This record gives sequence, structure tokens and C-alpha cells, in this order.
Amino acid sequence: MKKLMLLGALALSVLAQPVFADEKPLKIGIEAAYPPFASKAPDGSIEVLAPLGAEIKPYSSQNEIYLDIGAGRLDGTVADATLLQDGFLNTDSGKGYAFVGPAFTDVNYFGD
Repeated sequence: MKKLMLLGALALSVLAQPVFADEKPLKIGIEAAYPPFASKAPDGSIEVLAPLGAEIKPYSSQNEIYLDIGAGRLDGTVADATLLQDGFLNTDSGKGYAFVGPAFTDVNYFGD
């Protein structure tokens, strides 16, 4: 069964969980320069994303992430909702993709 391709958005809507318990962890691409991703846990993981249990892969640009999602190398991304809507979902490449999951709104990372 095809795994769902997932997109997320900081402070509005976010990624998701694996569909089946026996699936490998989701591979999520992030733009490494985005400030909320700079806060690391003691084990080196990105604090705000640690509860997801996903494999996190940093990228230098969101466009690189879109290419890897389209190529099947990533299952999704976490980024600003407006950026995702305008830069991917509203394009031909973004057809069939959608926002899923809860919002990231923790004021410790994203402010008020």
C-alpha cells in the first residue's frame, strides 16, 4: 500500500504519524536554517520534532525538500503554512498532497 505523502506547517498544521505500526518511521525534511529547528535536545535531536518519532533530514532549501518528496525520498515536511501553500500545494507538483496532523504552536519555539 502506498504511504501517504504528508506536509506540515508550523503554527497552523503539521505532519503525521505512520499509517501502520509495522512501517518504518516517516522521513521528514526540514529547512535547517529555520529558527525553531535550531533548538536541540541533549541527544542532538531537534526538540520540537522529537515527539514525532520520525527520521528528520535537514535541507538547505524548501525547494530541495519538494523535489525529494516528489521523488519519494521523503514522506513529508514541516514548514510555514503560507510557504507550503503557495510554494507547493498550489502548484502542479503539489496536487494530491495536503496538510495533516496537529499544529505546532508551542510558545517555547514559535512565540505567541
